[in-house]
Amino acid sequence: MTNSKIKEKNIYVSNIILDLENPRYDKCKSQSDAIASLCKTEQIYALAKDIMENGLNPLEKFALLEVKEDGKRQYVVLEGNRRACALTLLKTPKKGPVAEQERFKRLGKKYDPIKMVPAVVFSDRQTARIWLERLHDGPQGGRGRKKWDARQRERFSNTNRNAIAAAILDYAEDQQWVTTEETRGRLTTLSRYVNNPLFRKTTGILSVSADGHLETNLNEEEFARVLKILVDELVSNKLSSRSDAKDIVRHGEQLAEQANLPEEREEIHSSADFEEEVFDNSEQSAALEANLNDSISSGNGKPKKQTKISRSSEIKKRLEEGEFQKLSSIYYSLTTLSVTNHTPLLTIGAWAFLEILSKSCGAKDNVSFESFFSKQRLKNDLHFPANKERAISEAISRISRYGNITKHDENSGAFNGEQLINDMKTLDELIVKSLDELLSKAKKGS
Repeated sequence: MTNSKIKEKNIYVSNIILDLENPRYDKCKSQSDAIASLCKTEQIYALAKDIMENGLNPLEKFALLEVKEDGKRQYVVLEGNRRACALTLLKTPKKGPVAEQERFKRLGKKYDPIKMVPAVVFSDRQTARIWLERLHDGPQGGRGRKKWDARQRERFSNTNRNAIAAAILDYAEDQQWVTTEETRGRLTTLSRYVNNPLFRKTTGILSVSADGHLETNLNEEEFARVLKILVDELVSNKLSSRSDAKDIVRHGEQLAEQANLPEEREEIHSSADFEEEVFDNSEQSAALEANLNDSISSGNGKPKKQTKISRSSEIKKRLEEGEFQKLSSIYYSLTTLSVTNHTPLLTIGAWAFLEILSKSCGAKDNVSFESFFSKQRLKNDLHFPANKERAISEAISRISRYGNITKHDENSGAFNGEQLINDMKTLDELIVKSLDELLSKAKKGS
């Protein structure tokens, strides 16, 4: 961090003390008072049990204030008092209220003690104040932390209750038929209809896959027609949350007739196939538009979601000039495949491209591309300004991390295609400069 009043450190838990001025409770006189107050109102046992089973949340660091008590350096918790309290009672149950000690003692027997925690250390309370407000004082017009709404929670949890409805609304927004604002608060109403199996069978909206894409036995034009009519009815309040099963089935039959759906259907396939085809073939996209109702055009100005890594003409020109066959082949694949279905594969491809590029530029066998394209090299050798240097370093770090995870972990992997698109765009200038360096060396050697 550039702010001299803020430092990132790993701190021993034994040196951490609770904040007696924490807003979660009235001002306390002692650590034991603070622990008792937290145990009474802040569900510390449940948190301690989760820490014992899963460890600390790696997405959350402690915020600490460095102080000296009796000549000893200690750290007051500005953010993370509940976690600090839970860690204390897992290690030393007798520090808790008498009524709580026995169950914390039972938890502690299964607990593998955490000795150090990652923290951001502040030199004074005032410096930390703005960041604490961002965490705890609501959205603040977009500056603070914003809670997920029902649809966002549904996408994350991928439970069955609202999954199909959420996928339909996502698809409709991607097609620019509606805006998020127009569909806000309508998820449960749509779920009432599409959770009915006879409604789904009639309309061809069959299910949702694990990756969030709709599955259907309709072709692309039929699928678009029926979804567009359904979503239009939803936003114009023609679907009722009070409809019973018979009404819903009857409505599905009317919808199928209105969309002119065939009785004989195709094999089941994913809506992702449609999304990729529309991107790859502008004529097909125009034909789809022509076959939908006049009301299909949204006019809401929402940009089309990018589904491919941008192909830089500058990079392409240099790859061709230097006859870098392997790099050219990988780059062509990276900028041809859609991230809609191929994000894990493309992430590994991006990792391989940067690894080969770094080795071509002189990186030793035991040096990763992340180490080779260090901040020092970006600044001193490639002359990037500080803001670009930070952005490039972060993009390299993400591709390195997610590439390795995708390659080596049996469950985890990279699935954020939009982030990959953005990271590769960020690296365009680095790639161009690296290729220029290779071309220059080649000319000197010839």
